[in-house]
Amino acid sequence: MKISRYILASLSIAAALFVQGCTKNQENTAATGASLSFTVSTKSVTPGDGILADGGAMTDIVVVSVSTADNMVDGMKYVSLATPEVETTCTLTELTYGPHELYLYANTDGFQNIYPDMPTLKAKAQAADKNFSFAAYKEAVFTSLTAGNLPAIANGQMPLTTVVKDINLSIGTTNVSVEFTRPFAKLTVNIYNKSEKTAEVDGVNFSAFNASTSYVFDHFPYVSNYTPTVSYLAMPNGVNRTIAPRSSQTVFEGLLYENRLSHDTSGGRYKMGFHIAYTEGGTVLAEKTLTDLVFQQIKEAAETAPMLRMLRNNHITVDVYVDYLPVDDPETANIVLEYVVNPWGTAGGSVIFN
Repeated sequence: MKISRYILASLSIAAALFVQGCTKNQENTAATGASLSFTVSTKSVTPGDGILADGGAMTDIVVVSVSTADNMVDGMKYVSLATPEVETTCTLTELTYGPHELYLYANTDGFQNIYPDMPTLKAKAQAADKNFSFAAYKEAVFTSLTAGNLPAIANGQMPLTTVVKDINLSIGTTNVSVEFTRPFAKLTVNIYNKSEKTAEVDGVNFSAFNASTSYVFDHFPYVSNYTPTVSYLAMPNGVNRTIAPRSSQTVFEGLLYENRLSHDTSGGRYKMGFHIAYTEGGTVLAEKTLTDLVFQQIKEAAETAPMLRMLRNNHITVDVYVDYLPVDDPETANIVLEYVVNPWGTAGGSVIFN
């Protein structure tokens, strides 16, 4: 019997929500009209861990109250926190009555590389400006990327945004709760070596699912093309790794603008590939180039075609398992795709998407 040796690889994916926090109180002032008091936090969805660069805390907040009827700003506030917080309570006073929307930004120094309007908004909030249209800000998108580049946060601060709609202000004080989210997705790719041999991994690559831009504020549910200005660019490659027996290495980690790449219309999917070799004493025992490993495909009920999504506040962890096994004359390596969806920071079950 002829015995060949080959590499068994399994691809496991974990997607996870990622949100986090802020807290400190401010004194309520006397109101001549409607008043809005709110607690802003991220920890109710994702436990706040206090890590500023990961969105687990906030150093400052820009608050904007907008009248739904005419998109006019009727109140702004800038909140500076002495230390990073995971929750804070704020109050806006002298607001107009009727339907309102509340727009908030946190960690304003983190927007430096991706949103040039932030200094203007911050100055307006510090001056408690009002009576200007917020329509353009509601539809704002982040600075466009070039191929091979990813969104970059500044000053070690993860930008956070959120919007609360359908607030009806009447006489007295209206109370609401607000949760910040990260306006990006995060992608982490790990390769696990299950064998007793050392694995050499190189050429980690991805299909072109790097969205060129995305909305500053959440626009879910999206139009089918997401935003007219978006294009899908080349991803940066992963790093080469030597992976010891029974251990793992991270070969890629980075932030991405959210997107819903449709493979039906553009031919794109979330795919990856890499080359792996097992050696012993300078002799190659087995090697294989793995290509076109698809790691997410989701269809929403309202869509007519499958849409691939990498949404804001999601942490997608791709775990690739590789092994070195003897098999009778295998024609190809056996590739198994498994999608595991866990809330950020928690253990959870798995969901298989076919």
